[in-house]
Amino acid sequence: MNGRDVALLAVLVGAVAVAAYKWESGKSPYARSLKRLERAGYIRRNGDHIALQNNAKCILLEKASQRYDIMAILRHSNEEVFASLAEPGTRTDIARRTGLSPSTIYRALSEMAAAGIVNRDKERMHLAGPLTKLATVMSIEREAARRRSGDVLYRDGAVEIVAVPAGTPFEGQLTAFSVFGEYGVPYASPRDYYAIQEAEMDINHVLVHAVMISALEGSPGDMSAAIIFYVSNRRRVDVLQLRRYARALQILDVWLDVESYVRNRTTVGRGSLFLPWEEFLEKCRTYGISPDPYGSAGPLFRDIGLHLDRPVTAYLLGGENMRMKGLKASTRDCDILVSSADEFDAILGAATRKMGYERLAAIEYMEEDMRLRPDDILVHRERPRIDIFTDTILGAAVLTDGMKRAADYAQCGSLTLGMLSNEHVFLLKAIAGRDGDIHDMAALARGASTVSGVRHVFDWEKVWTEIVRQEEANPLGCPTETVFDQLSDMSEYEGLEPPIAKRLRLHVMNRRIARLARGGWCPLSWIVGVLAGGDIHEKDVRNRVHALLARGMLKRKNRGRTVLLCSTERFPLPDKEIGGSTVDEYLRWRFPYQRPAGADDAAALAGSLLKNGYRRIGDMDARVAERLPSLPPPNQTDPPGAMHTAKRCMG
Repeated sequence: MNGRDVALLAVLVGAVAVAAYKWESGKSPYARSLKRLERAGYIRRNGDHIALQNNAKCILLEKASQRYDIMAILRHSNEEVFASLAEPGTRTDIARRTGLSPSTIYRALSEMAAAGIVNRDKERMHLAGPLTKLATVMSIEREAARRRSGDVLYRDGAVEIVAVPAGTPFEGQLTAFSVFGEYGVPYASPRDYYAIQEAEMDINHVLVHAVMISALEGSPGDMSAAIIFYVSNRRRVDVLQLRRYARALQILDVWLDVESYVRNRTTVGRGSLFLPWEEFLEKCRTYGISPDPYGSAGPLFRDIGLHLDRPVTAYLLGGENMRMKGLKASTRDCDILVSSADEFDAILGAATRKMGYERLAAIEYMEEDMRLRPDDILVHRERPRIDIFTDTILGAAVLTDGMKRAADYAQCGSLTLGMLSNEHVFLLKAIAGRDGDIHDMAALARGASTVSGVRHVFDWEKVWTEIVRQEEANPLGCPTETVFDQLSDMSEYEGLEPPIAKRLRLHVMNRRIARLARGGWCPLSWIVGVLAGGDIHEKDVRNRVHALLARGMLKRKNRGRTVLLCSTERFPLPDKEIGGSTVDEYLRWRFPYQRPAGADDAAALAGSLLKNGYRRIGDMDARVAERLPSLPPPNQTDPPGAMHTAKRCMG
């Protein structure tokens, strides 16, 4: 149950009745909460008023509310953990009963323990006082509801997808085809689909749930509707988020087939799920849409070079780079990078004043455009789109000297065009996470060209070297973990295991552990709970912790039977001058799991530091790093604010 639902329920507990009009307005954020609480059997309507149901669950809940915080009982996954403790059990027992991840169970138990709801007897957890009766009723009710209400299509610890006859009320959030009409793609289905999950439903959930249902039911018609939904809403979805959801639901291979189908008209896996391309296009036409066209840049760069008013060097990234090398047949747009604002202005002027290009309005940017942050996007009715980056690539990487040295150069009039190496294009695609990039990465690594007799040798060590360079050049924002996730997806989907995968996996685990322990002493069990899951086991985490302790990157101490860890990491840009923005940046780096400071608070702290003789962020960090080990461990379930902790360290 989400926090808003519980907050509304808390108002009704102990009240005789509440006037319904306060919340039933269509504009009220509580209108949907009322419907969910009614479906879940918590409330009833009595004329123009709303009151608690007169059933065993509500009677017991009302009694429990006199001593315990029902928010801690019912909010998010706490509800499922609480119901599972109708019978005492260990964390392993709870995981088996609920399917929840270790980190989710740890968070729920910690929150309930802090509220006095859960007690621990050695490794076994049990509920306090009279709460067992409430948990028993909730457990029986939840199981009965699942069995009688609908067809459970999928269930794990994070989400349950249920199908019911269209129009049948059900506990949960409508998803998949049931809400396509809200996004401009009406689709009639004899069933409604509901998701029971902690997170609020968003468009990425809706799409992945539709793809999963299509795969589970083996329906090419439903899959085509899901792909049309994707094509229609490309501007609003985030491909990296889609992949994360698909990975969590164990359908990443199906989603990557969707990407390949849209971009390349081919699939790697279950081709029977997809209609022939011409039949799919006919369905698209009934909705008045068409997939993005793919082609080639043709003489684009020659024409830019002829229209430039001064010499410019630009670097070609992405799909057009691959097409020109024979590594793919077509591309949707051209990504180029320049090193300075002057070069950017020169290309912009040539394209808009002399070649008929127009600047795409920011309101027309897609979700992935806003994530990748090009400095400008140029569009033309007949030529390919041009995405121009200045200084930084994709908002996260920089053009290093190593990239420049490895590039091949061609002269196009006044334009010197640098073709980045395959290894560096591979890395940038791993950072970008656009649709189809997984397939492009595999093509680059395999090096098979469409040009007869040509094969590109791929150097994995060059990729690793550039990852290290990027971390050195951009220590606060280098997306190494995104690269690791993309390589893992490529390995799983394409069957291509990178030789650097094990090295990168250990490196990413080290980074994650250091970040978790950067803000002061924290329990080893919490770090394990956050990181363990999927292909990362508890033993893997503990081994990395031991390695980091041996290298002096972590400190350790015991508090009773609890092992506490603290990172020795120091701010990587110590020479930055103290100011409101740099203090805010520092606090976000040092305390990533504590509540962030506001801009005004950061500016006020910067002013105070300057008055006390601090000039560089490194001076502030030295003081914080010195004092952090003397502070008690923060409450991981309700952490303090970063500003509060920083002020305590600074005295």
